[in-house]
Order: sequence, then C-alpha cells, then structure tokens
Amino acid sequence: MDTNIIIEAFRAHCWNAVTTHFTVETVETCYEEAMTGDPLRPDYIAVDAAQFRNGLRKRHAIVREQRAQLVVRLAYKEGLDAGEIDLFAHALGRSDAWIASCADRAAVYAALELGWEDRFVSLEAIYFSIFIQMTVNRATESIEEVSEDVEEIQEEVEEISEDVEDISEDVEEVQEDVKEIGEDVEEISKDVDKIQEDAVLDDRIDEKQNQVLENIEVQLQKLLRDIETLKK
Repeated sequence: MDTNIIIEAFRAHCWNAVTTHFTVETVETCYEEAMTGDPLRPDYIAVDAAQFRNGLRKRHAIVREQRAQLVVRLAYKEGLDAGEIDLFAHALGRSDAWIASCADRAAVYAALELGWEDRFVSLEAIYFSIFIQMTVNRATESIEEVSEDVEEIQEEVEEISEDVEDISEDVEEVQEDVKEIGEDVEEISKDVDKIQEDAVLDDRIDEKQNQVLENIEVQLQKLLRDIETLKK
C-alpha cells in the first residue's frame, strides 16, 4: 500500500477495518512519507503512529539492486515518486499472491506496463469488499442462529411426540382396564342373576315344605279326631 492510500485510509477512518480484514504491508519509504507529512498544508491528514504501526503486518526495506531491477524492467518511470518506486521494486521480487493499492496515474501506467493490471485495486474496492464480507458474515450468523432455533424446535417436537406416545400407551392401558372392569361387571351380573335365581328357588322350597308340614299337621289332627272317636 502506497503513501497516498495510507493517508486516505486514515482520512476515511477505515484503516483499522482494512488492516483487520487484510494483511497490509508497505515499504520503508512509504512509511516515512506517511509519518512526516507537512502539518501546515491545508489538506494535511494526521496519521496516528500507534494505529499505523499496529495495523501494518510488515514494512520492507528496499536496496539499490531492487530499484535497479525495476528500472531495467520499466520503460515508463516518469511521475513515479520515491515511495511508489520502492513499492514497485518490492512487488517485482515477490512470487506469492498480492494486491497493491496506489492512487496516481503514473502508478497505474507503470502497473499496466508490468502486466499487473489485475493486481491493482482502489481503496474503495477494498472497503467495499470488506463491507460485503461483513454482510456475508452477519447473514451466516443469522442463518446459524435460525438453524439452532430449528434444531431446538425439532428437539421439542420429538419430546412432544414421545409424550404423545406415552399418553397413547396410557390410554391403551386404561382401555384394557376398562375392558377388564366390563368383564368383571358382566361376571358379577351373572353371579347376581344366579343368586337371585337361587333365592327364588329357596323361596319355592320353603313354600313347598310349609305346604307339606301343613298337610301333615292336618292329617295328624284328623287322625287324633278319629282316635278320640274310636275311644268313645
């Protein structure tokens, strides 16, 4: 990241956001330029030294040989300042994936000449990508929260289903008990009917016995009268 982009990040109050989401590096020359601006200039932007140092992953020192390699490769050098030359010299020696952010036209022309047009982005594009990532992260968190709620609901539904099964089993047991009670009542009814029948039979027997006794008594009385008559 070159000096102009560093200063603009502090002006827009997005330095912390950028360095949180991206690994930001620069060269010593750009670091010194950002820290030694002219406070008397009307457009001067103060760069907080502590935030600047804490946000940088690394700042690279550039040697003369690296600048010489850039001069050999680069035909268009007009307009590049010292910080941009050192930044390009450092980038020329890197083999990993990187992106650079520069602000002026000379840097854009130099990047096109070196075939780096796909590696140069604006600060606005960087900040926009951060915004998109934050939005995606929030959406992901919301989805995770909804998923957790769905899981809890599913667990509650499963518990309710288990309770319903238990209730169904209890209902079946009650139905079986009612059936058994019905059978017992039926047997009791049969016993009552039998008892009633036996009671009627006993009454008839008693009635018959009484009739027999009465007949015997009548016969005895008659016999006694006959005996009295014979005695006379």
